[in-house]
Amino acid sequence: MVLMAALLFILGLAEPVLARDVPARGRGVAILGGRIVTVGPQGVIEEGSVFIGRTGRIEKVIAGTPRTIPRGYMRINARGKWVTPGIFAAFSRLGVVEISLARSANDDNVEGGPLHAAFDISWGVNPRATSIAINRIAGITRAAVSPARGDNVFAGFGALIHLGIADDIVTRRKAFAVAYLGDAGAEVAGGARGGAVVYLVTAL
Repeated sequence: MVLMAALLFILGLAEPVLARDVPARGRGVAILGGRIVTVGPQGVIEEGSVFIGRTGRIEKVIAGTPRTIPRGYMRINARGKWVTPGIFAAFSRLGVVEISLARSANDDNVEGGPLHAAFDISWGVNPRATSIAINRIAGITRAAVSPARGDNVFAGFGALIHLGIADDIVTRRKAFAVAYLGDAGAEVAGGARGGAVVYLVTAL
């Protein structure tokens, strides 16, 4: 069985093993002897091994720990640790908010300018933000970054990112559009929740 390797996270290690980093290292990775959560028909393998090839794909997941591994593969001892798929954060401000109370340190929304629906948050994502490293250690390996509400119902476009170590961590720009309805939308649409809906319907 060959699975698309998003990112693997090993609980108990200081840093997750990122499958997308494997090609840059020029070698495969063998994660050996861990308790593997496959999220598939195999369920949880109490003691198993995962082999990630140079292309960043999971080549195989097997029960047990083999005595030998392919030549050139980096060996990681995961005995006594959990090996899971990376966690996807479906709503976040990772890479665009550094200090929430300091406006100059944040790039999550626009106010008072010509951009509203056209705002593209991906251009402000900072791959070296402290939140990226902290959440990577916690097991989050990919995320959707959403713009915050500004002074319009339409906040702009969100982006998809990976939390690997790279100069550009954006995997998809303008992945989705964000509009605020309910109380949040009412505050910027004249005070009525229905006003925010009219903004949305008129635009569509």
